[in-house]
Amino acid sequence: MSAGIDPQLLAEAIVAYTGHGTSKRPVDDREAVDRLSVERGVEVFPAVEAALQDAEALDMSDIPIPSDTAGDAYRSRLHSLRPDLTGDAIAALANRWFYRRLWLGLPAEAKHPRVRYFARFANENGRQVPSALYRREDDGTSIVDSVLEDVGTWREDRNRVVWSSFANPLESDVEPISAAQAQEFEKMVAERRYRPFSAR
Repeated sequence: MSAGIDPQLLAEAIVAYTGHGTSKRPVDDREAVDRLSVERGVEVFPAVEAALQDAEALDMSDIPIPSDTAGDAYRSRLHSLRPDLTGDAIAALANRWFYRRLWLGLPAEAKHPRVRYFARFANENGRQVPSALYRREDDGTSIVDSVLEDVGTWREDRNRVVWSSFANPLESDVEPISAAQAQEFEKMVAERRYRPFSAR
């Protein structure tokens, strides 16, 4: 879940960004989100961007597209990944996803996002609490792995924690997390107060 953003506000922003229900085809209307942010006094676009990234990363390669089951499968998988998204938000994101595949010809398989996040967890009184955040940036020609040092400050992953998670997955002590969870962890760092993610 995107920390600090009310699910109804996030849904309204996603609907505004995609034009769902008002446009004949999905749009990418950043200005509509910016206007909403000004009206509500909350910066909404980072949360919208995180939801878009999670929605685009869903792997549907095992489902025939188009088919009678594809829509329900996509919505169910997105709800499992992002239980904070309302029905309106999922409908808008699903409409965008299928338009991009059926009309624009994008592949149904998940493409790993250019930026991927990983977290290390500590067990505190039986609760899994994130304790460190890692990032992998891949531009297709080079890979840079970093660890979050403080809010907005990253340093090189000198201990090769992310690399090891791929080389020795059974021995890795970090787990992949969503962009929304990474955003939530940065808020924890700013507050110096750590707790389980709102959604895992």
